[in-house]
Amino acid sequence: MQQFQSFGGVLALVLAAGSATGQDTFSGTDFGQSFTFFGISSSGAAGISEGQIGAQSDAFDSVFNVRVNGVQLAATSFFDLGELKTFTNTVGTSQFASYTLAFRPDRAIVRLDIKLANNSEVPTMFNVEVDHNYGSDASTTTQGTSSGDLVVDTFDRWIVTDDTSTSVGDPAIGFTFGGPSGSVTPTSISVSPPGFVEVVHDVQIEPFEPRTLSYFLEIDTQTGFALADIADFNTRASIRDADFFGENFVGASGLELNFDTYERWDGSASDSLLDAANWEFDSVPTFDPARIRNDGSVFLPEGARLSVAGLELENADVEVRPGSTLSSDARFLIDDDSTIRIDSATLNPSDPIINEGTIFVESLGAEIGDITGGFPSIRNKGTVEITGTPFTAGFASLEIPDDTVNLGQWILRGAARFDVEDLDNRGNLDVVFANAILDGRISNGVEGLVTVSGGSQFNQVGNLTNDGTVVVSSDSSYSLLGRLQGNGIEGPGGPGTAGTVFIRDGVTGRSGGTNRIGFDGQLSLGSAATTTVRLGGTSVGSGFDQLDVAGTLNAAGTLRIESFGGFVPQPGDSFEVLGFDSVQGSFSSIEFDSTLAGVGFDTSTLLIDGTLRVPAACPADVNGDGNLTPADFTSWILAFNARSGACDQNGDGLCTPQDFTSWILNFNAGCGE
Repeated sequence: MQQFQSFGGVLALVLAAGSATGQDTFSGTDFGQSFTFFGISSSGAAGISEGQIGAQSDAFDSVFNVRVNGVQLAATSFFDLGELKTFTNTVGTSQFASYTLAFRPDRAIVRLDIKLANNSEVPTMFNVEVDHNYGSDASTTTQGTSSGDLVVDTFDRWIVTDDTSTSVGDPAIGFTFGGPSGSVTPTSISVSPPGFVEVVHDVQIEPFEPRTLSYFLEIDTQTGFALADIADFNTRASIRDADFFGENFVGASGLELNFDTYERWDGSASDSLLDAANWEFDSVPTFDPARIRNDGSVFLPEGARLSVAGLELENADVEVRPGSTLSSDARFLIDDDSTIRIDSATLNPSDPIINEGTIFVESLGAEIGDITGGFPSIRNKGTVEITGTPFTAGFASLEIPDDTVNLGQWILRGAARFDVEDLDNRGNLDVVFANAILDGRISNGVEGLVTVSGGSQFNQVGNLTNDGTVVVSSDSSYSLLGRLQGNGIEGPGGPGTAGTVFIRDGVTGRSGGTNRIGFDGQLSLGSAATTTVRLGGTSVGSGFDQLDVAGTLNAAGTLRIESFGGFVPQPGDSFEVLGFDSVQGSFSSIEFDSTLAGVGFDTSTLLIDGTLRVPAACPADVNGDGNLTPADFTSWILAFNARSGACDQNGDGLCTPQDFTSWILNFNAGCGE
């Protein structure tokens, strides 16, 4: 059996000559033993580089050396013909590369797919270098290129070489590295006889999008056979897995940049995706990526299963009917003129769905499958709408057991439910005329906008991190069964215009700094909530957190006070950590962290004026010069007129004439002196 072995990351392929033009079959045993392939024999004594014709030693091995962003992709173990294996490497921060080697079971042909994945927020350039050993002695020469000459260049798509030290038997190798359309052009290509062909591709990949480069290698006994086979690549309008590898090919690989591999929809509107006559090659795509372009509507029948190697919708309307599953092993793209309707059915992509059009859910039980490797299930640039009949038991629901990125518009309308691990919202999430449930986290980015309006009741089960804007209209409500961190919740017209908000687990400011956490309506806290306020200075917002409620604050749970950045308040400092129009209820406890526990805060007026105070060492010393003099009386008069904190001499949180009496008592007492 022919096999493939890895030596220190260099991919060495033990393949004998074979050809689509019909050469001898091979016979043999496992690697390292004697075998004979197409008249070329080897005792196996010298490993992969020891292939002989008579007494002459001529290698018939082939070697791939693959590097991505300078990282050499390593492999292990042996590979048999008819086998498919995949290996994955990290090639940079949020950058991943994997290669898949697929072997024909009946011919000396290998396919190398290098899949690149950008799991970052910005477009990223990947540098891919593939070195291929095309011969082992000085007699190896170039026999042909796609441009018709013997000089390979970046506009070429393939090269054929031959070890011509004997007339027959030595390998003629065809190496294909570019598509017939020239859609992928190498950055550079070089030939270094008698060693390697080096091909370099630089590929820019958009955020969270995978792409795949494919290379084909074949070994024949003679130049003529290799040129005939390679010409087949050059003349095809498309190269399909089913055509090239035949029914014996095991496994389907990803979408290829450098070959037009699509099975095109050739049917009319309102036809089934499972009708072979509707496809260009009269077969339902299973090995190949599928491209559907149709001004009408097509559908996957109820209870059906269709798995393709990639799916692109162009100006198409596709309905996935109840109980059916549409799976894609590679890129799943919905263009801006297309719509896919999920009716109690499942989309099961292995790569993120890139939606630039519309995904529409209006029934119970729609699901989008999990994706491995840390990628979001959907990267939405268009519209996702979940719409159910308002305020009935029949929710329209979409379940995504993974993260989702929203750059466009996500709509919950009517009786709608959306289950997700984490919704990374950088666009618009609109809850409108809805009785809606979102089960999962919301990470609302700086540019993100969440709007609850039209008399909606929005219930979220999970935490909300709000670095952007959340607006709740006065006729709507937001119940957060989790914790809010970051900014508060606004009304469409500012303070007094927001609907009611309930937060079960408490509130804290944004990470990395203190801020004003504003609510333009009523806020109710859960009985088990922990609301955290951080003190890092004496200025509201920039120095310490303030929970500022324009309406009624229904206080409950625990209020926890923490030092930020090691800040320690001084005697006489005050912090208006709460703002409100009115208060109902109370905090069951007020806690201080270890830095603040010994400060001795006065919390007696917290639910009167929202202020925490550190008692002054000498309250009668109103001007703070360290001395008790008649000048402090003048300073008290000024504080009284200004209604400042220094006016309050009896600690009742108010500034009244009684404080003058208390100032006299404090002055006469000498502050303990």
